[in-house]
Amino acid sequence: MGSRLAPLAMMLLVGCHDAAQSNLDSAQHRWATARPTAYETVVRRSCFCPDIDPYRVQVSGAEVTSAVRLSSDGIETDVAPADYQPWFTVEGLFSAVQQAIDEGVDRLDASYDPQLGHPVRIVIDPHANAYDDETTYEVARLDGL
Repeated sequence: MGSRLAPLAMMLLVGCHDAAQSNLDSAQHRWATARPTAYETVVRRSCFCPDIDPYRVQVSGAEVTSAVRLSSDGIETDVAPADYQPWFTVEGLFSAVQQAIDEGVDRLDASYDPQLGHPVRIVIDPHANAYDDETTYEVARLDGL
């Protein structure tokens, strides 16, 4: 019986990844046609990692022009350009989703802004049975400059 379920499970997994790819492609198309030339966003990465504070990031084109770490105690700290992260930009967040699709992660939940197409929330769990390997990205806001 187990051997009959394996192909069904694989078909469901492929179907999920096909839907994720289609949703990503659609979001990227919306972003390509509606994106502002420059924008400011507040983005946070949550994971089993030391840095979970949100960042206020300004982007021009696809390049980060400034980033500020917003700590929970109200202190704002400028981020040096050498410490800019790929997930600071919409393109970097799209890349994280694409990588998760390509790697066939066990769980990928991505939601996108209906007008601009930028990611709003991304949850990636590479291995459902492993602890502390999940990563969540959240875009609290994105405003054109």
